[in-house]
Amino acid sequence: MRLFKTNTNFFSKALKGSAFLLAFAACKNLNSEKQNLHHPEGEAQISLYDFPNVLDVTGTPEDHKSWGVWSFSDMGSWHSFSLPEQGSDQVGGFVGPFLMTQNNGAWFSKQFAKLSIKIGDKKLDLNKAKDLKTSYYPGRLVQSFNINGLEIDMNLIFVSNRTTLISSEIKNSSGEAQEIQIGWEGDVFLPETNINALENGVDVTFEGNSKAVALRSSTVSKPSSDESSYSFNAGEAQSIKQNESIQNAITISVVFDDIEKKAEERISDISLKNAEVALNENEKRWNRYVETVVDQPTHWKENNDYRRIAVKSLNTLMNNWRSAAGELKHEGLFPSYGIRHFHGFWAWDSWKHSYALAAIEPELAKNQIRAMFDYQDDMGMIADCVFRDTLDEKHNWRNTKAPLATWAVKKVYDVSKDQSFLEEMYPKLVKYHNWWYIYRDHDKNGICEYGATDGTPTAAAWESGMDNAVRFDEAFAKKDLLKNNEHGWSLEQESVDLNSYLYDEKLDLAEISKILGKEEESKKFLADAEILKKKIQDLMFDEETGYFYDIDIHTKKTIKVQGPEGWIPLWANIATPEQAARVKDVMMDTAVFNTKMPLPTLAYNHPKFNPRKGYWRGPVWMDQANYGVEALMNYGFTQEANTLAKKMLDNAGGLKNSSDPIRENYHPITGEGLNANHFSWSAAHFLVLYGETNTIDKQPKTASMK
Repeated sequence: MRLFKTNTNFFSKALKGSAFLLAFAACKNLNSEKQNLHHPEGEAQISLYDFPNVLDVTGTPEDHKSWGVWSFSDMGSWHSFSLPEQGSDQVGGFVGPFLMTQNNGAWFSKQFAKLSIKIGDKKLDLNKAKDLKTSYYPGRLVQSFNINGLEIDMNLIFVSNRTTLISSEIKNSSGEAQEIQIGWEGDVFLPETNINALENGVDVTFEGNSKAVALRSSTVSKPSSDESSYSFNAGEAQSIKQNESIQNAITISVVFDDIEKKAEERISDISLKNAEVALNENEKRWNRYVETVVDQPTHWKENNDYRRIAVKSLNTLMNNWRSAAGELKHEGLFPSYGIRHFHGFWAWDSWKHSYALAAIEPELAKNQIRAMFDYQDDMGMIADCVFRDTLDEKHNWRNTKAPLATWAVKKVYDVSKDQSFLEEMYPKLVKYHNWWYIYRDHDKNGICEYGATDGTPTAAAWESGMDNAVRFDEAFAKKDLLKNNEHGWSLEQESVDLNSYLYDEKLDLAEISKILGKEEESKKFLADAEILKKKIQDLMFDEETGYFYDIDIHTKKTIKVQGPEGWIPLWANIATPEQAARVKDVMMDTAVFNTKMPLPTLAYNHPKFNPRKGYWRGPVWMDQANYGVEALMNYGFTQEANTLAKKMLDNAGGLKNSSDPIRENYHPITGEGLNANHFSWSAAHFLVLYGETNTIDKQPKTASMK
């Protein structure tokens, strides 16, 4: 994927804070000729306007607890908006905002800001408008409608990670001059709030804490409010001639404290004075995003159905982008904004997000990694997951996750070529790598195990990432883990995927240390990699079945459960050519892994195969599936890799020719989407599949780095 330079700081990055406040800022009217933002002269031929509604974000929350109404956000905002449904009473505004700061998600309002229009003394009922059209384009929500000879166009974009701009343009096409009064109105249904009308807008406060909502306008007249609603006029009535337009802009800011409130008021002032500039900057940024993900050296881009998959993946990632706030010291991505318990950052999710983000937003990719290393302890361990507010969710230090951090750093460097980032991360990566051998190598044979800090099988399962994988059934049945020291326990099996990741990490550390001029350290990592490679080849490959497996820590016998861990040695370029060919045959067998939606997390012919209720006992998880495709490509099995990639892109439920969300995982037999909606790492790996299959074969990475 190609690198491009982009400036997401059109105004400013967010400040950290712990409280919550929503600021709804000033609006300004000005006369201008209507401008068409679609494909402006000189802009990229691949445009955001080529990809409307790749995700459905229409809906109406019934109350503040409503879930299942999907929404749009950008730039790491902690609030989001939806589009009104056809036939709803929400014409003239956008739905929301949805707050990801309240109890891990709550709707502040059904519609906090709705345009009001009077012609003379008559207030128009916008719900009777004609030709209502709503669209979610990458980076913006758009609404247009006609009423009483007026053409209204509305755009919603984000101008910072705390502030939304809503721009409205009203054109008089009635054939005669009309006197028009513009205003705004709205209500709140989040409980325990108080609304107060002011001379410059409206304040909304929350009982019992410092949270607040401030509505501001430089041209407020006749403001009024009650316990749950407000209204005001945006300046005086104006006479609009035939074919003349009025532009009106407001901002809505969600902030965490008074410091942020002041900063966002400045951003709002700039945005309102330069609304067209803000809209154009947003369009340029998103055109770059779209061009970056679509214009890959692959034949997929020749078919718009696949191009839309790339853009759907992009939108999914960006809707899950959260800026630094509270305990989250750097920006990153949620696994899914649509699930309450996923409102945090997870370690191995973060590494995978960074891989896909590196070409789209390289600084975001770096910060996603930094966000997890903010929680590296003195021993070197990275926390499993961390959250903004530990009153809602506690950080999990019971386990870490599979060692893919160095892989992610190297992927980001390969795109950004930022050597200072390598210098920053290298000592932390080495410390984390060494941690595995101190706290997760029970018999000190150089082959590690998944484990826990508290000695519980549950935490050890989480550490593997494959929470209930069948390969761990016997180990979990023993209930007790092996104690390594006061801070580490291990399962009684040595996992092939874990040690393959550690092998790959040694190669990446060798390359990074060489770039940084640490020649001796590089040689040591390469030598250690060769030793580990031989152990995996000799101990973890079963000649009878032609597959790699975990092994029992005591007997070194293979645990013959076929899952994705068995193709990770190919992904890491560990397998011999003969071993790789045997594994390829297993992967391509329609009775084992080559299902309709291929490469499930458990062999199709295993008696415990149960995708619908199994979580890691049968569903297709896109990270493991993508690693399988890359594994085949590493050994020259390009045709097989492309065949599986096409089946994934074609058969993942709701992915192609649909506005349904990308799912957490998929049923291998039916292709049906399973579990969480709007899942980031699935989106990341669909994006990688789009960009890296049916292309020039990648050069294998070996211990000699040839």
